[in-house]
Amino acid sequence: MRIEPREEANGMEFPRDIEDAARNLWLEVSETNEKVAPVDMIALAILRERQRCATIALCVFDDEEWSDEYRMAGGLAADAILAGNSNISD
Repeated sequence: MRIEPREEANGMEFPRDIEDAARNLWLEVSETNEKVAPVDMIALAILRERQRCATIALCVFDDEEWSDEYRMAGGLAADAILAGNSNISD
């Protein structure tokens, strides 16, 4: 596994892919004609990360050599990731 170079911002280090994703989102939002609240930009970034993680869960568990139950677990993990905390009871 190759580790990407890190960039430092306000004393925090971020992997290059995170820095690139943040920059791309910022550019995308800044090119819209509508004013977008910062909280909406943050929410969009979090949603995209959830979707990325759910896709990874599906891909990791998707192997024809493994049992159907194992592959179903990948689907359940992806669903839980997308649901966030809404599936956790208080």
